[in-house]
Amino acid sequence: MKLNFTLIIINLFLLVSCANDTKTSKIPAIDNQKEPEIENEVLPMYLSGKTDENNGFENFDLIDYSTLDNARPNKNVIHLVHKDSLPKLYKIKKSQIMELMMWGEDDFYNTLVFVTPGDSIHLEVNNGKFEFLGKNAAHYNFYLKADPQRNNYSKLSYKGDLELYKNQVDQVYANSKKIFEEYQIEHNVSREFVNYVSNELKSEYLYNLSNPREKSKPGNPNYNSINGLTETLKKTPAFRIDGVVDLSSYYGDISVEDFKRPDFVNNDYFKRSLISYIRQYFVNHEYLDYNEENLDAELKFVNENFTGEIANFARVKILSDYYNKGFGNDKISQEILLREIQQIEKTEAREDYKAVVRELKADLAYRLIKLPESVLSEKMTSLEGDTLTFGEILDKGNKSNFINIWGRSYTGEQCLPCLEGFEKLSVNEDIDKLDRISISLDHDEDRWEKDVRSFQAYLNPREQFRSVAPPHKSMITTFFKMTLPPKYAKIPRYMIIDNEGLVLYNNLPSTNDSILLKKVLTKINNQKSTLGSPQD
Repeated sequence: MKLNFTLIIINLFLLVSCANDTKTSKIPAIDNQKEPEIENEVLPMYLSGKTDENNGFENFDLIDYSTLDNARPNKNVIHLVHKDSLPKLYKIKKSQIMELMMWGEDDFYNTLVFVTPGDSIHLEVNNGKFEFLGKNAAHYNFYLKADPQRNNYSKLSYKGDLELYKNQVDQVYANSKKIFEEYQIEHNVSREFVNYVSNELKSEYLYNLSNPREKSKPGNPNYNSINGLTETLKKTPAFRIDGVVDLSSYYGDISVEDFKRPDFVNNDYFKRSLISYIRQYFVNHEYLDYNEENLDAELKFVNENFTGEIANFARVKILSDYYNKGFGNDKISQEILLREIQQIEKTEAREDYKAVVRELKADLAYRLIKLPESVLSEKMTSLEGDTLTFGEILDKGNKSNFINIWGRSYTGEQCLPCLEGFEKLSVNEDIDKLDRISISLDHDEDRWEKDVRSFQAYLNPREQFRSVAPPHKSMITTFFKMTLPPKYAKIPRYMIIDNEGLVLYNNLPSTNDSILLKKVLTKINNQKSTLGSPQD
């Protein structure tokens, strides 16, 4: 009976798929008009398959990019006859591009598929060949034709020549568009398919511009930089000298209007590009720090330029990003996050967006603002050679402590922003109301001592300490989410911690923005005496 029931379900969804088929002429026009939001019925998508892989479909996954956290879609396995067959139901609400992955015994299969509610999709894997069959196969096979191994961009890497990298990315995009144009001529596809795929191709192109590929280990794909173009350029000697980059020329005619498309908010690369361009181009932070200054700038830009679902997605994603980067690790930033979360809770945002901020809110309620013992017990050395714990250093005075974390990279390069900050910090009267502590993450003790003496005009030797632990193993850098691969931390980092280990501010603005830094320090000095304990 189970098999008969499965066949009935299959026939039912094939009929649904036929009824919902919306084909057009051979070369449909791209629809650039905004369409009104329609509350679609949640319909099942039936996915079946057959494979000759020894491990069958045991390692199979489908990624739903319509959710904020790229979740697995709601699924229901009807009947698994053998491991080489794949009858499954997935509930989807809107047409979208999903990612399908399968690990064979010797091969890894990975592709994107454009799906609509009510689709019936059949895939076959034979002799290492991956293919979709069925009535709407043209909607599923494009990415297999355009980029069979999903590695056209992953072969690229930024090597210090920005113009060369852009030309390579442009070439990949041009080839993809040409293949797509030819595909439309050869196959009968819907206008909706053309709109979605066109947007995804452009968004993937834009993302590879804003987050350049970095060279990976031999045999592995080159992955996009998580810190974006500006931070990538800062590691390039040529750009560290003059710091001049014409972003408008590099990005071309991209504008905020390109992202006012709520119909694409379920697409992966569109969402990635939206946040990336807000953070790195439209707002264009001087430093990609996840602090109050940058958070305010990003949220202000969203509020002034977007409405509806795009604005709701951007706000929630920005808050989630900042929280995951350590914002909320102190009493002030925690209050800021809670205030923004409350604003989102009052809106008509999607339920899955609200679920994310509710989770953040619940996590913040249990967040330890006071440093845990694992951080307080981290060992430091002074210039005199004494060994102390971080907690002992914090408790040496009766004031709150201004912490300056600096050092060198694990390859020995000096941190230029750290050096620039020394002179500006030394003459800051607001910091004089606090006890100063300077902590170096340099793993070379002799070099650290030499650096301190070189900058003794700005550094008080009695305030100098060095972490014994390597930067990537330090409990301080781990707790404050400062670590970056492979072995260094994002510095400089300025924070204020009282003598009992209560974190008042874990990521102060850059010394280059003296006005904002003064504003925050004034707030700290005025409020620190009235701030309650972590239990309040």
